[in-house]
Amino acid sequence: MIKKTFSPLFLKFPELKRNILGGLLIFFLAFASALTLNSLRAKPLPLTLSPAPNVGGRFADFAALQRLLADPTVTVIDARSPEIYALGHLPRAINVPPSALLADAPWASDYLPALTLNSHIVVYCAETLCPLADRLADSLRESGFISVLVYAPGFDGFAAEGGKAVE
Repeated sequence: MIKKTFSPLFLKFPELKRNILGGLLIFFLAFASALTLNSLRAKPLPLTLSPAPNVGGRFADFAALQRLLADPTVTVIDARSPEIYALGHLPRAINVPPSALLADAPWASDYLPALTLNSHIVVYCAETLCPLADRLADSLRESGFISVLVYAPGFDGFAAEGGKAVE
């Protein structure tokens, strides 16, 4: 009877062990270098062990909207049709029409070329019951955008609070 014993591959092949250890050493040196370089950046990238959750939801606070409109790093998106957008929109708003969501190709790069996935985005529609802003926000989140908010009262709520529309 032949007795078989288990022995790891690297005991049979010493050069395999050396290659594995060399690869692990290179990996850990590269990882340590990346962490060091990140900490030296003016704005270090966030380090997370799991994907960042989508920061988003609906809000109705006009004062919060005013603060967001005053922040030049926030992108404001009007989800209404181009014709309605042309009649008046929030300051700095760009128009992403509902038809963009019907396209098969990734549409975000066509309408939002300067944005990164970490950009702060506020989406609005005509009024509270308009579903376009929520659909667009969901689509942006599915495309990987992390911080997407919906201004629930929409353009009508903005105007009712005394907000100044841009034509």
